Amino acid sequence: MRRVRIALPRTVIVVGLVSLLHDAGSEMVLPLVPAFLATLGAGPAALGLIEGLADASSAALKLWSGLLADRGARLKRLTVLGYALANLARPLNFLATSWGHVLLVRFADRVGKGLRTTPRDRLLADSVAAADRGRAFGFHRAMDHTGAVLGPLLAIVAIRLNVEVRSIFLLSAIPGALAVIIALQGLPDPPPTPGASDTATLRLPHAKGIGRFLLAVALSTAASPADAFLLWRARELGVSLEGGLALWMVLHVCRAVVSEQLGRLSDRLGRPRTLVLVWSVMGAALFGLGWVANDGWLGMGLLALAGTMSGTMDGLEKALAVDLVEPAERGRALGSYHFASGFAALPSAAGFGLLYAAVGAPGAFSAVAAISVLSSALVLSLPRRS
Repeated sequence: MRRVRIALPRTVIVVGLVSLLHDAGSEMVLPLVPAFLATLGAGPAALGLIEGLADASSAALKLWSGLLADRGARLKRLTVLGYALANLARPLNFLATSWGHVLLVRFADRVGKGLRTTPRDRLLADSVAAADRGRAFGFHRAMDHTGAVLGPLLAIVAIRLNVEVRSIFLLSAIPGALAVIIALQGLPDPPPTPGASDTATLRLPHAKGIGRFLLAVALSTAASPADAFLLWRARELGVSLEGGLALWMVLHVCRAVVSEQLGRLSDRLGRPRTLVLVWSVMGAALFGLGWVANDGWLGMGLLALAGTMSGTMDGLEKALAVDLVEPAERGRALGSYHFASGFAALPSAAGFGLLYAAVGAPGAFSAVAAISVLSSALVLSLPRRS
């Protein structure tokens, strides 16, 4: 008998709306930061330092906030605090007079992300039954990507109206403030999860297979080149600057459309099999993207396919992290997932860039396609419970 699909719980809807508004404000700013740094006399080295320190601090805090969640901390308070800190910090770029000021603002923004992400994901996981977990995380990622489309559109409108870049930083506070207000008013404040303990320690959950899962996550992160490299490859294939901006928008539209559908599929097919499907499609598309030459339509199709898959897999990975553990350890499972993914992104991005420079697109994209095969093998070896 076919199972009737019920509406998503209020918590999932509210989290999705908050993420949409927050990402709209964030994506109004992020595409402008490189050009803004150039006006301050900074270059790629400063940009790399800013992003590296920001991502590392965020990954560490996600692990710590997961421990707090398992110790009985109020999930709503951590979530709202994280959103508030990020949305208060970002407009302060308006006052920046050196790249060091931008570094401080970006650091505060990522501290907010580190505080909120794991408690928010824990709220999502606790609000739905296991049979709808993939759908819930997929819906959240779809709203993320919708905000990532809306933000650049707002920035383009502001630029067309002759608004200065510094003033756009201030305007980003509007959707950010709405996100904080909705989170404060709309999110539930559930009591600590049964089994929460003040003596919980910063360690991996006891679940069987969790180490293999985290290794698979680290490898899948390494097998998923940053969007900047996809845009770089698009430029090599003859895509113009305006075409690259349009491609950025198309990628996020595709991700918004596909994310929830893949989550639904994982609820029926199983998370490991769905992840293997996503990683396999991504690997095949990346392999083809590395070797395609001077065929604009084929290259753009492969790029869109690879980019869509790489932007939708983290919702499935978070759902699988929750599948593997008992409710009392969900915070640490999600924190460990974010830690493994965040720290793997730093050396993998640098390594991919060096490999790209040394052997070119065919060798670099073939290497990450091979790594996706290893990720798939590890996930398929997980306990049947997942």
